[in-house]
Amino acid sequence: MSSIKIVDIATANPPLKLTQEEILNRILKSPLRSAREKKLYTKFLTEPSIRTRYVAIEDQPEKLFEETQDEAIDRFQVQATRLGAQAVKKLLRRTGLKPHDIDGIIITTCTGYLCPGLTSYISQAVGLREDIYALDMVGTGCGAALPGMKSAWQYLTAHPDSRVIVLAVEICTATSYWNEDLDLIISNSIFGDGAAACLLTNRGESAGLEIREFQSVLWPQYRDELRYVTRNGRLLNVLKKDVPSLAASAFHRIYQRLTKDFTVKIDRMAVHPGGRKILDEIEAISPFGGDALRRSRSVLARYGNMSSPSVLYVLRDILHKDNCQSGETVGIFAFGAGMTAFGCLAVYRAAAVPDRSVNRKEVCDGAVV
Repeated sequence: MSSIKIVDIATANPPLKLTQEEILNRILKSPLRSAREKKLYTKFLTEPSIRTRYVAIEDQPEKLFEETQDEAIDRFQVQATRLGAQAVKKLLRRTGLKPHDIDGIIITTCTGYLCPGLTSYISQAVGLREDIYALDMVGTGCGAALPGMKSAWQYLTAHPDSRVIVLAVEICTATSYWNEDLDLIISNSIFGDGAAACLLTNRGESAGLEIREFQSVLWPQYRDELRYVTRNGRLLNVLKKDVPSLAASAFHRIYQRLTKDFTVKIDRMAVHPGGRKILDEIEAISPFGGDALRRSRSVLARYGNMSSPSVLYVLRDILHKDNCQSGETVGIFAFGAGMTAFGCLAVYRAAAVPDRSVNRKEVCDGAVV
C-alpha cells in the first residue's frame, strides 16, 4: 500500500483583525468591567507575545460583552460553517481538486455543540458527495487536530486511493465569559478564531509529509487543570497555573516515545502555540536549539491561541515557508483538555520527478506521436 501523506494545509480567519491594544481599549471603555478586571487585562493584553487576534463577529466586537448563550450558539454555527467552508475551498483550489474528489471529512471542534455536527453544514456548503465518510470529533480541546489526523490515517489505511480532509475550526470567542476569575481573564486575553483544513492521501503522486507514527498521553488526574465547565448555562474555560508545566511534561513524554529516547533526530518542530509560558516551558526541557519553536511563536504572535487549528497553522508555515528537504523529519505536537497530549512523526518526501524519456513505441520517423 502507498504511504499516507499530509499533502497541504489551508487556513481561514474572519475579516475582523484586532490588535491587543485595540481589544484592551474596548475593555477599558466597557462600563461592565470592574477595576480589578481592567488592571489584569492591562497586564495580559500588553504582554508582547501576542500582537493580533481575529474575532468572528459581524457587528461591533463590544457585543461580546453582552452576548447571550443562544446568540453565542447561533454565532458559532454561522461562523464555524463559514470559516470551515472557506478553508476547505481554499485547500481544494491549492491542490487542484474538486469536491467530488474527496472521500472523507473529519472535523474537530470544542467551542460549540451541534447535532448534526459541522460535517453536515460543511459538506453542504462545499458540495461534498453524499457518500462521503463524515466524522465529527468534539471534546478534545486544543490538541484535537492530531487525533483527527490519526482517524484520517486509519481510514486511509483501510481504503486505497483515497483522500481525506481534516478540518479544525474553532470560534473561541463564542465561549467568552466575563467576570473577575483569573483563568477567564487570561483566556479572554489569548484566544482567537480560525480554521485550518489539511489534506491527507494514500495516492502516491504528491509531495508531502509521510506519516510514520502517532503517540498520545491521557492524564485524567489533571482533568480540572484545563477544561470547559458550564456555569449559568454557558461554557467557560478553566485554565490553571500548572498548565504550562503539565504541557511541557506531556510533550517530553511523547517526544521520547517518537524519537525512541532521542535516537531519532527531528529536524523541524510544529508545536501547538498554546501561550508564551507553554512554549517557554517546552523549550526549557527540550533537546533542540533555541529557534526550533520560531514558527510556533510566530503563529501565536499573529493569531493568538485558536485552539485546535493552531498547530496546523504552524505546520502550514513549515510546509509553505521553510525549504524542507526530502528525508527531513517533522515532529507535530499538540495538547489540550483533560490533560491530553498528542504527537506525530512524519518525514518530508518531495514529489517524484516524472520520467521524461521518450517511449520507443511512441516514436515514428523521428517524430513523437
